[in-house]
Amino acid sequence: MELAVVAWFALGVFAGSVAYRLADYLLERRSADPPGASFTPRCPRCGATRRLLANVATIARPLRQRCRECGFLPGFDQIAWEIGVGVAFAILAAIAPTAVEAAWAAIVTLTLVVATLTDLRARIIPNALTFPMSAAAMVASFLPGGVGIVAAALGGAMGFGLAMGIWLLGRLLYRRGDVFGLGDVKLAMFIGAALGSQDVVRALVYGILAGGASAVALLFLGRSRKTTMPYGPAMALGAFAALVTR
Repeated sequence: MELAVVAWFALGVFAGSVAYRLADYLLERRSADPPGASFTPRCPRCGATRRLLANVATIARPLRQRCRECGFLPGFDQIAWEIGVGVAFAILAAIAPTAVEAAWAAIVTLTLVVATLTDLRARIIPNALTFPMSAAAMVASFLPGGVGIVAAALGGAMGFGLAMGIWLLGRLLYRRGDVFGLGDVKLAMFIGAALGSQDVVRALVYGILAGGASAVALLFLGRSRKTTMPYGPAMALGAFAALVTR
């Protein structure tokens, strides 16, 4: 069991580097003139292609694997994300009844991480992430230990409907659409489809609580009350909390 958890941690570290690059790729695809919108590992500074393991900051930085063209070295922020995903994978492996359930929970977690990264970087949660993964959640509902197609479909509808209600309320109260965006609505749809109707409300409540705590913390740090924040990370945190406490 311990070796399996360690293996999942190592897999999570590698997956964290993939998520870090995937977030960049999805944002590049949306730009008017993408600088070589390819998923191939490349240097974020000069765009030169890099070896796969050189893109894993947890390995590249201690070994001083710099970019051959510009000398760029992956930052500590990427290491933190990679280790965080590794820890999340290890937790899921420790609590999941079967390897299949652990694998799907890891995919859900990785999707939440990518959504968090794109939202933090550009206040965007791309449709190219949420739509395909919502469809994947429907398919995964048939897997052993899955929530079932009815619960997945109902959960997706509930997540979308509840989040759309929050979006409309934000538009009415604040007369602006950046308080809670449509990307957040579609992320809620994915969360509902992935967790099922029995857990979607709990996941959204956890997300609202996490968002509220973040807003209070920002106020204490001197941010203006009129300043909005990306809500995707709070929703992702709530969904992961619901995932590990099922």
